[in-house]
Amino acid sequence: MKKQLLVAMLLASSNLIFAQSGFRAGYVLPLSGDTLRGEVDYRGEQRNSLLCRYRPSATGAVVEYQPGQIRAYGFAGGTNYQSKTLPEKTTASAFLEALVLGRAELFHRVDDRNQDRYYIGTAATAPAVQALGISDTTVTRYDETQHRNVTTQQRLYTFRNVLWPIMADCPSVQTTVAKVELKQTSLIKLVSAYNTCINPAATKTFTPKNNSATRISVLGGTHQGTIRVINEANNTEHELDKSQGAAFGVGLDIPMRRFNPRLSLLLQALYVLQNYHSTYVEASPNRFNGDDITNNEVKAELATLRVPLILRYSFMRGRVQPFVEAGFLPSLNVLRDASVRSERPRFQSVDTYVFPVHRFNVGAGLVGAGLSIKAGSGSVQLEMRADRYDGTSDPIHGLALSGTRGLTLLAGYTFGG
Repeated sequence: MKKQLLVAMLLASSNLIFAQSGFRAGYVLPLSGDTLRGEVDYRGEQRNSLLCRYRPSATGAVVEYQPGQIRAYGFAGGTNYQSKTLPEKTTASAFLEALVLGRAELFHRVDDRNQDRYYIGTAATAPAVQALGISDTTVTRYDETQHRNVTTQQRLYTFRNVLWPIMADCPSVQTTVAKVELKQTSLIKLVSAYNTCINPAATKTFTPKNNSATRISVLGGTHQGTIRVINEANNTEHELDKSQGAAFGVGLDIPMRRFNPRLSLLLQALYVLQNYHSTYVEASPNRFNGDDITNNEVKAELATLRVPLILRYSFMRGRVQPFVEAGFLPSLNVLRDASVRSERPRFQSVDTYVFPVHRFNVGAGLVGAGLSIKAGSGSVQLEMRADRYDGTSDPIHGLALSGTRGLTLLAGYTFGG
């Protein structure tokens, strides 16, 4: 029943992925005419700089705009993007995220190499902007103490040379240019101070939300597992009784907003307990031993430290957000107590073998689905995961543990965000 529920959740979620985009309340500023208000698609910083997708309502037709076709677009109470001509040869124009507007205007974008790029413009140069950057060069000088030429690496803060003349009409701010760093907070502070110096009423500063901060999660729940005993001699397998044990741990939630605001990378450490106990009867494969049977009793007590690396996709915005996930599942078996007691009544013999359970294991993977619910300054997650392992142990006297399957129900809390 649980597996059927998980499959249903995954199928429903996959349909939503294709049916739903990241439309939010927003606006478009055309080259002429009134502002268009409706919904704008948010697809991550890189894509936002290349394309604007607008629709007048949730049921309206989607219109796509490229840089140069509109003046700007943005989201209600949020980010503003403006069409600007770039100095780089590779890209003629782009939608740049506005950080500060006024006499001097500061913009930002993420390039195709996932690097932050900053630009500054003025009304006199619009729509063109100037790039703010640094460069490294090698300098060779004669060192009198060493009596030879010495080559060193020197960093050139070229962006300061760009900022200096722009701020010439406010000396109190201009003098601070020599110490400013090429960091978003420093640049916002500098340009805002300059605009306030010239015309406070015309200054507007956008405070970007820190959606990329890594968050910490705590998790707890229950794990139901199954495992098989493989008999290599007669090519049979027996599934042991299901195990029900605790699962708990911690994790890191790393947003990937630059690629897609709905994606996040999860790195977790989960401690999972499993106890199996089962008996079964197996007939001898030897046709000359017609009534030779073996009564097997298998016991396994396993404690596993799992370190899943998971890619999660969340959809819908608001207080409740469904998500689907898939990942890679390496693990460390910290407790490996597993054995089989084999009794052959015909020969009145009893043998006990200890399974050589692997210390390390790499699962075939995991898939899952769940809900994230806003709660206070963080969020609560309720989810179901299915996982699979093969080759739990090496064979001993033709018997091996393999085919481990599991369903995990987890509740977690993520701090922040």
